[in-house]
Amino acid sequence: MRRGLITFLILFMYISIFAQEDSVVLSYRRNFIRASLITKIELIQDAGKIQERDMSPLYAEALDFVLSYAPVLGEDSNLEKLALTVSGFLGVNGSSPELFEPSWKLFEVYGSSEIKTNILKAIPFLVDENNRNLAVENINNYLAQQIDRQSQGMVFDKNVVSEAVSALGILSDSSSFDVLYKGVMTFSDNELILLCFDSLANLEGLVRENISRMLSMGSYQDKLKVFRMAVSSSYVDDITRGELAEEALEAALNADKDNEDQSALELRYEAVSVITDVKWVKASPLAIKHFYLAQDDYRRGNATISMFVDSIKCLGVMGTAEAAQSLSIYLGLLNSEMEQTKNYNEQVLLAIIKSLGDLGDKSAFDYLLYVSYLDYPESIKVASRDALERLKW
Repeated sequence: MRRGLITFLILFMYISIFAQEDSVVLSYRRNFIRASLITKIELIQDAGKIQERDMSPLYAEALDFVLSYAPVLGEDSNLEKLALTVSGFLGVNGSSPELFEPSWKLFEVYGSSEIKTNILKAIPFLVDENNRNLAVENINNYLAQQIDRQSQGMVFDKNVVSEAVSALGILSDSSSFDVLYKGVMTFSDNELILLCFDSLANLEGLVRENISRMLSMGSYQDKLKVFRMAVSSSYVDDITRGELAEEALEAALNADKDNEDQSALELRYEAVSVITDVKWVKASPLAIKHFYLAQDDYRRGNATISMFVDSIKCLGVMGTAEAAQSLSIYLGLLNSEMEQTKNYNEQVLLAIIKSLGDLGDKSAFDYLLYVSYLDYPESIKVASRDALERLKW
């Protein structure tokens, strides 16, 4: 009697579950169970066209079937086609979190690039608070394996790796930072590098913080690589560009000057270029330090004249008395050199004079006025008179 009651209750629960299920979905499930392998594929293809219904129960049935028979049928083309077909509809009209686990098992079972990319595209739509951490961990581990393959010079599937990186960007979990940073530094393919950078920069919406962390890591070559991507990224506005350029310049200025490598030198000048472009006046003290180093770089032949002129132009947009004082003193030195040796560089002089005019600080008056007393060409004297007229009193 009691055993019969238990059987009745189980049967009642089973019937209740199916009664609650959408009749159309239930019909597809019943037909799928009865159908041949070829017909199963056709049923999934047909069900995928029904956008207004969640076909998750049907896809769960199909995933279970494939995973159950894959060890038996091996590389059966029809079974793989069924796997490919159902994977293409995951996350489209099948987005239940219950599909995540069998979907990832399918990802591990099949080497097909299409199946793997389909699953990675779907995963962000198959996660909830219960399985999100596992999903991120699985993709992190997969990407780490592929980065190791790159490090060892082995072949990997770029399409699948790209989808893994994109999925991590969508899931946006801080635990992906290290593996994405390693991808930026390891991959040789520019598209993959930029994709890793974009996904990393956007983790949890903390673009500024994530890029700052990257700039604090690795060699100067690594910092330069990150900085170049950061300032050209569509995710970085001018304010953030200025802040990052200030950080990059400070890092480069801290390089050991006796053993400064080319990357640190390039980072300094490229950071200054951005600071000039966005007129990031907060970096004025650092720009002045760079200006003094640039003088030495130019004398030693480590910087071209255009690089040196850029350091002058940077001070010209700083708008500070300290910047004006630094340029004025340097103009005084050039005037003395002209007086004694008759040597001068017109490009450098014009840059300094124009920058002093842009700054408009009256402390430059005597230095600019003295230009007219020396044997400079008329182009320099005209520029000096123009700068004098722009000084603020």
